[in-house]
Amino acid sequence: MSIGIILGYGIFGILALLVVLNFQSVFSQQNNTIIIETPAKVLPIYKESKGSILITRDGAFEGPFNTTYSVTANRTDFAAIGELIKSAIVRDFDKTPTIGYIKTPTPLKGYFNSTIEANLTASPYATIDQINKQILEHYTFAQDIALKSGKVNEIRCVFGDQLIDFKCEIFPAFEHLRSNVMNDAYFR
Repeated sequence: MSIGIILGYGIFGILALLVVLNFQSVFSQQNNTIIIETPAKVLPIYKESKGSILITRDGAFEGPFNTTYSVTANRTDFAAIGELIKSAIVRDFDKTPTIGYIKTPTPLKGYFNSTIEANLTASPYATIDQINKQILEHYTFAQDIALKSGKVNEIRCVFGDQLIDFKCEIFPAFEHLRSNVMNDAYFR
């Protein structure tokens, strides 16, 4: 190999690394907040998005990504404005630039009922309806548990690049409260 070719690949490698790091920072949004306002209260939903673009000699590809939504409230608030919280999360996630890259599980062998269906190539990507259904199901399940617990809880939902990995979990808020200012709002 000549020195020129080696230098060319070295410079290309450094530029590709800089582009990848640059794109990662563009797609990484931290500490964004969605505000739910009701006549009685303002309830913040915290959002953190992470993602990357992988650059190779063959082109640029969407890398792994996820968005985490976190909301802390008491039982009364979850009961009163739970539907507003769900719809705010769905609306916001529908605007995410990576929504078209969420993959669905591949069908099991023998899934197709006829030879005509078997010859069709199924899209590996989830539709917006499938995505929204998963979000609503997982959030509703977590909210139901929060309502039954009767405590102040944090519901944290993680929606990533695989539809099957979507999840919402519940945490006791005492461990996760973000500031003393919020303490006063949630314990009234």
